[in-house]
Amino acid sequence: MRYRVRLQKALRNNFVLLPQNSPLRQALVSKSAYQQFNTSNVSPIKISPIAGGAEYFLGFAGGTSQEDNTIEISDKLGRLLGL
Repeated sequence: MRYRVRLQKALRNNFVLLPQNSPLRQALVSKSAYQQFNTSNVSPIKISPIAGGAEYFLGFAGGTSQEDNTIEISDKLGRLLGL
């Protein structure tokens, strides 16, 4: 599934925020491991920007993005990755 990537200055971690309506988010959140956050229950999410061909793996810890069809990551991380 394709999503837009939004860089958020307010984020201070390397986790991805997924849209509420995302099938991937719904599947991950439905796992009982996401009822309580700890570093052992973070799932990797693969991001492959269309222009550039690189692949990045970031963690998902249950956060929700503000817009449909948009994932959000830290502004600093996005700049470091060249997004």
